[in-house]
Amino acid sequence: MRPELARWLCCFAPCISAIVYHYIVCLALSTTGLGHAADLTSLAPEIHSNLTINDGDSHFSFPLGSYNGLVIEDDVDDAGDLRGLDIVRRAPTGVSSLGNNQYQKGEVKLGETQWWYFSKNSVKDKNTNKTSEGPTSDQSKRSETVFISLTACSKPSSNRAGSDSARDLPHLEVYVSTSELLQKPGPEQERSNQTKYMVEEGYMGATVEVEGNVYIGVTAHNSTKYSGSYSYELAASVDAFFHSFAHDPAFLYFVDSDTHSALFTTGNLTEAELGSQGYNNWMGIAPPYTMFANNINDTAISGLHHSSCALDRLAQIGKGDGNINASMTSRGPGNKPKEQLYITGLNRSSMYEGILALDGNSTGSRNGVIGGGGKIWKPITFSTKAGN
Repeated sequence: MRPELARWLCCFAPCISAIVYHYIVCLALSTTGLGHAADLTSLAPEIHSNLTINDGDSHFSFPLGSYNGLVIEDDVDDAGDLRGLDIVRRAPTGVSSLGNNQYQKGEVKLGETQWWYFSKNSVKDKNTNKTSEGPTSDQSKRSETVFISLTACSKPSSNRAGSDSARDLPHLEVYVSTSELLQKPGPEQERSNQTKYMVEEGYMGATVEVEGNVYIGVTAHNSTKYSGSYSYELAASVDAFFHSFAHDPAFLYFVDSDTHSALFTTGNLTEAELGSQGYNNWMGIAPPYTMFANNINDTAISGLHHSSCALDRLAQIGKGDGNINASMTSRGPGNKPKEQLYITGLNRSSMYEGILALDGNSTGSRNGVIGGGGKIWKPITFSTKAGN
């Protein structure tokens, strides 16, 4: 090769490499329908990982996940170092992607299964040491806990009038696989390659130890008594459950009622003594809890008592209808800070269920927030007075 030509190639090789790399990235963006700068700007608040476009320190943010089946992931080498855009591939056909702490909505008809995919990239992000010393080699391969939660937001319709018992509802189940050999888990697959979880009262929460990808199947079983589908929210997280249900005793206490209203308090929120800074801080916060109330003769929430999205939609009285007034108080046992909730709009001489709820994690209730799906407690029963 002539020396002049060799020097020319040496000078322009980096440019050619950059052009080819740019072409590949642009092709990926155009394929996903996210090639407009405005779209990237609008997605910026939800970003939780970076896409590398060169070997230097420059990165631009890009939401990793599945778009029209395309999965884009950062890659980390065996030493735990970021290698940039090393994997651009497609998720299994018919499988949708979940992002860390990013719930997705689904609707599954009776007799069908829907499939979801949680990328090993999220587990790697959890394993990566963010300190200035950089990641360690053993962390990149260490197993981590993935928290999977599902809440059923609506249920199938009964084919018989007046029959809507939770006992008769078609089973809603979640199947989880961590094997690349089973990317579509479900009721007809080999049991040894998957784990089955039942959705009870509209909620399912499971933890899985993983090193790689997680594959999830949501199945609604057939029933001659019901028709239609379940709608639901599904989330996966390497931090904590996005949706939560409290298995401990109810934290809501009935105080008194009249013909059309009732008063409740939570348990003590702190053991701080009167006059202390901790006491004053609690008494000064915005009330973090809300609640739902539903006549026990109304079956709209039957079988869905542990689901925040179902209660939001279907409970007779909830946080958005103006019938709940919440405030902080120290009245009651121990004179400690607690929240009181005053409910109106009730029918006289009626029996109700009251359900305490935490909206999100008390600081936020949106995608990208750890615990952003909220928490539900077990229901308690109470009655209103008959009056004259």
